[in-house]
Amino acid sequence: MRFTGSNVANCCGGGAGGFSEDFLISVAKGDVPGHSLVFKYGRNDDIDTATDPEDVWTYGGLYTYNNTPSIQYISSDNPADIGQVITVQGLDENYNQLSVDVILNGQNQTQIGTGETFVRVFRAFTAGPTQFAGRVLIYDDTNGGVVGGIPTVSTSIKASIRASDQQTYMALYTVPAGYTAFFMGGAISITTGASAGKSAEVELLTRNFGGVFRSQEIVGLASTGSSTFSQDLNALGPLRISEKTDIKATVRTVSANDTGVSAYFSILLVNNTYLEN
Repeated sequence: MRFTGSNVANCCGGGAGGFSEDFLISVAKGDVPGHSLVFKYGRNDDIDTATDPEDVWTYGGLYTYNNTPSIQYISSDNPADIGQVITVQGLDENYNQLSVDVILNGQNQTQIGTGETFVRVFRAFTAGPTQFAGRVLIYDDTNGGVVGGIPTVSTSIKASIRASDQQTYMALYTVPAGYTAFFMGGAISITTGASAGKSAEVELLTRNFGGVFRSQEIVGLASTGSSTFSQDLNALGPLRISEKTDIKATVRTVSANDTGVSAYFSILLVNNTYLEN
C-alpha cells in the first residue's frame, strides 16, 4: 500500500473502516509521521467481593486521578534498591506527553525530575542494566509521609512496579493534548487460582475531559481455571476518542475472593494535524 497523505482517511484497506495490516506495520516502524501505536496491559491479582469494584492495575483498588498537576516521587520498599534507573511516563500540566528518568535511592523519597509536574502517570519501567529487588512506588508528595519506602496515604500512589515485572501493568491511559486515539480492541482474562468456579464483570470506561466516567462495554467472564474474552474493533471500525480522555478497565464485580483479572487494549494515536476536517 502506498500512503499519499499519512492520514486516517487513506490508511484503511477496504474493510468496514479498520486499519490495514500494512498500514499498522508502517506505523510501528515509524514510517508514518504523526502516528504511533500504544499498547496498555494491566493486571490485578487479588480482587475480593468486599473490595470490588477495582481497576486493573497491580497496586489494586480504584485508581485515584489527579485533579491538578503535581510533582511526583519514587521509592522502593527494599533499602538495597540504589542506583537503578526508572523511566516514568505520563502527561504534564498541559496534558502533553512527558517522560523523565529517575535514579532509585532505596527507601528514600526521591523527586522525579527537577520540578516537572505530572497530571497523569500511566507507565514506568526499568531503563538501565540493573534490576531492582523490591516493590517500587510512584506517588504524589503527601503530608502523610513515607515509611519504609511506602507512602502512608495510599490514594497518593500513581504507579506500582513489581520486581517480577520490572515495569508497570496498568490498563489505563489518557489521550495526550493535540491527539486523537483510535481504540482498536483488546482482551480480558480471569484466573481463579483455585479450582472453584469464579466469575467477574469487567468494563471499559472512558471519561471525556471535564466529564464523568462512562461505561463503553461490559464483559462477563466465568471459569474454573481461566477464561478469556477478546475483541478486534479494528475490523469493525475503531472507536474514536478525543484528546485528554481517560481510558481504563475496571472490574465491576467478582463472585468470589482472590479473583485475578488481566486486561489489555491497543490504540492508534494520531496527531490532530494529520486528521482531515
